[in-house]
Amino acid sequence: MQDKVIRFIAREAELRGIIGWMPSTAALITKQHALSEAMGEQLSDTLMCASMLVQNIKSGALSLRLESQGIIGLMNVDATPDGFIRGMISKANVEDEAVSRSLKLPMLGHGILTIIKKLHPDKPAYQGVIEVEDTHVAPMVTAYLLQSEQIKSSTAAATIYKNGQLEKSAGFFVEALPKLKEEDLNKIEENIRKIGNFKTFLESVDSPEAILEPLLNGMTYDVTREVPVKFFCPCSEEKVMLALRAAGNNEIRSMIADGKGIETFCDYCRKRYLISVSLLNSLIS
Repeated sequence: MQDKVIRFIAREAELRGIIGWMPSTAALITKQHALSEAMGEQLSDTLMCASMLVQNIKSGALSLRLESQGIIGLMNVDATPDGFIRGMISKANVEDEAVSRSLKLPMLGHGILTIIKKLHPDKPAYQGVIEVEDTHVAPMVTAYLLQSEQIKSSTAAATIYKNGQLEKSAGFFVEALPKLKEEDLNKIEENIRKIGNFKTFLESVDSPEAILEPLLNGMTYDVTREVPVKFFCPCSEEKVMLALRAAGNNEIRSMIADGKGIETFCDYCRKRYLISVSLLNSLIS
């Protein structure tokens, strides 16, 4: 089954939302970073939240960045409305996971959630920031939308591993529009209560449509858009060279003095780049 996000709108109620389903993409990205299941679940759920949130903009890109005092100190996901997505957890956090666990740190904890929306290449990006303290990214996103954008919503995301492999990654986002009637609000809240723990619920479903039906039980709705979700990373040697040039000539000369060139990796896809001494020299000349 293809990874995708599904936009929907209720016919008789002032509700709209998104269902996400992306096990293949989440499995690919978490595998790129060689994550433990615990870290993989957090990154997968963050990928899911970003892939749904970005559907609320028509063009550009959205970044969801979480800095916390837990084992995962830095996590970032970039997504576009046409379904491209990538994500990362700080390599240092991955390497230090065992030590952090021995200190009994939570996977996430008190921190800062930042949402950046780049809507137009020639205009400044919109940035919203809130303090958060939770064990999971989905309620952080719900809190962010209420505090920063005054949007009443409910967000859920979950990931399931079986036999060491990421098997399922899914989520839902429901937004209450300003004219939502109390009876319709009560109905959607009751449906969400019946779903219960979303990770437990996900064990029993095998498609995004199987999430949509119980979520909107008793309501008629229309699917307004389906967008395939896929991994994409725009890193390149050219961008690495631009970053090195920005470091300045003195820094580049010190690299050249080592006589070995430099090796660097993309934070997102872990692609390896080898920049030779001759290429470093070209930056100065």
